[in-house]
Amino acid sequence: MSQYLIWSHEHRAWWRAERLGYTPHIGEAGAYTFAEAAEIVLPHIPPGEEVAVMLTPRLDAAREARAALDVEPHYGAVSVS
Repeated sequence: MSQYLIWSHEHRAWWRAERLGYTPHIGEAGAYTFAEAAEIVLPHIPPGEEVAVMLTPRLDAAREARAALDVEPHYGAVSVS
């Protein structure tokens, strides 16, 4: 099953596991199913806005790569209707 990380532009940090706050470090970010991520993100997105999506099929590898860079993510966006 694919896992997703959630970036908060408001807090400039990743969502932690179990929705327990935020962290600037990707290695401490929580991994969510698509349904969980959608439940968290969609209520905060006005109609017609866009949201970044990062699919992490190899979560550990993605975390290690981003942790090494420790930078804010810049991904493509998908429209929300």
